[in-house]
Amino acid sequence: MAQIIHALATELKARGIVIKFVDVISAAIATIVLCTAQIWSPALVALADVVYVYHTPDGDGFDPWYYAEANPDVAESIGTDAQALLEHYWYHGIQEGRQPNKNTSYAVSASSVITLMNNYRAQNGIAACSTDSVLMTAAQERARELADNEMFAHSRPDGNKWQTVLGDNLSLYVRVGENLGRGQSSATSAIYAWQRSTTHNALLLNSNMNSVGVGVAKSASGQYYFVLIAGQKR
Repeated sequence: MAQIIHALATELKARGIVIKFVDVISAAIATIVLCTAQIWSPALVALADVVYVYHTPDGDGFDPWYYAEANPDVAESIGTDAQALLEHYWYHGIQEGRQPNKNTSYAVSASSVITLMNNYRAQNGIAACSTDSVLMTAAQERARELADNEMFAHSRPDGNKWQTVLGDNLSLYVRVGENLGRGQSSATSAIYAWQRSTTHNALLLNSNMNSVGVGVAKSASGQYYFVLIAGQKR
């Protein structure tokens, strides 16, 4: 751990960032001074339980010290350069289900996914979707059956189309759409994985959709499954 901290501190200093340790024993609290350099995009902040974190565009805090220590395979492959670690998380780690820090911005919960989706819609001038009890029940059933069977498909374990989970309630909607996520470690990671896919992003920003339900379930192997069902209610 000490070697990782030293390597990262040296790299940051070279980029114009000075780290002054307040507690030399634990190195848990640090003061960060931004000079002339900016690393990638958002600013750095100090937290009480880590030396510092980056704030990535998806809203998650990113702590390169934690990321390097928690993912020794990554550190061995690409080194401990803070920029490289951040880019690895953004382009690979999200899909691989890696944690950006000890405590991600949003928990693994249906409500967090809905909040993030509606925030994203608002940023794009699109009205929020209302949480729909019928879609919530259907999405949770879908998440549970996918996790239990460790399958990842827009079909059900019995081979039927996914829409059959709605039963007779399907007639309540003009149209419905489904996004699936597997292996992400937070609501933030799930939403941003969908944003990076043209078809999944289109459902998030579909202005015709006015209702939404989300389900989250964990498989026996420890992977989270996310299901988002959006609908245009009649």
